[in-house]
Amino acid sequence: MKATLKPVHRPTIRARVPLAILSHANITAEQQHQILKREGLVLENLSDYGAEIPLNSYMRIFEELSIVTKSPTLGLKISNQMGPELVGAVGFIFLSSPDLKSAIEYYSKSVSSIQEVTQLTFSNRGSPRLRYIITDDNIRPRRQDVEFSIGYINGLLKRYIGYKYRPKEIYFEHPKSIAGDFYESFFDCPVFFEQEMNAIVLDDKDLTKGSARFDKHLIPLLEHYLQLLEQHTKMPTTFAEKINQLLPHCIEHDLANISHVAGRLGLSEVTVRRRLKNEDTSFRLLLQKKRIDISKRLLIETKMNILEVAQKVGYSETASFTRVFHKETNKTPTQFRQSL
Repeated sequence: MKATLKPVHRPTIRARVPLAILSHANITAEQQHQILKREGLVLENLSDYGAEIPLNSYMRIFEELSIVTKSPTLGLKISNQMGPELVGAVGFIFLSSPDLKSAIEYYSKSVSSIQEVTQLTFSNRGSPRLRYIITDDNIRPRRQDVEFSIGYINGLLKRYIGYKYRPKEIYFEHPKSIAGDFYESFFDCPVFFEQEMNAIVLDDKDLTKGSARFDKHLIPLLEHYLQLLEQHTKMPTTFAEKINQLLPHCIEHDLANISHVAGRLGLSEVTVRRRLKNEDTSFRLLLQKKRIDISKRLLIETKMNILEVAQKVGYSETASFTRVFHKETNKTPTQFRQSL
């Protein structure tokens, strides 16, 4: 019997986000047309409120805008010009929440409805931090999106608390793009690059602060609207894709085993294995591919040496990492980095 190929779902982003970015990039209509044309897109098609475009196209568009405008910090600069309307009802629920902690927790749950394979995780251990994660390591280049997203979230926090707000620290995974103290001036706090995460570190005293815009009647209406929108636009997701969403966090915290993942999903290991088998894959294959995808991104975007990359993705030494990497890519990690 001839095997039937399953359709591949490509991650998307709500078109209103790139549309807003294009309108703030200060380029001509012809330049906009040419940039979109290279991605097979037409400006008019982005105007529908519920429209979506491939996330990879959005990332490339953003990076090209940075080159065309000769602005390596374009994403950050544009983020300062965006309000809650950019993310629709989610943004207004954020500003209408009873306290900042509630606002952050709601936004964290909702961000993937705007931009797929994206997570905003909130940790309240020690200094509270908001961490921005793109779970698909094949989505790149990502510098402009990461700086835009961190800048935009920071802007929402400032709108909620007011002029007295400032983060304690900002972390970026990528290297610094320009000399000088632009980043420190923008965020009004220390900014660190080539870190293990993209994150905003907050003052725990801010979490209990309330908003003058709090409206207990508005939030249920907006949440109902979001539920209707999600039912209308949500794409089917495979079981393997659900596991792929969990793997980056599991790898980072040395929890990349089927027992932990099954527990996170509320399923038995047997059920996880069976459902993955039904999709012609296995946990071992998914984990191996995710480790290699993460390592390729680290080899491209960071200055980590091969051992550091190997350890970052869960290998204790370079030999086994190199063997698996070569099997997946037909190149050693060194050859892969030299070919860029």
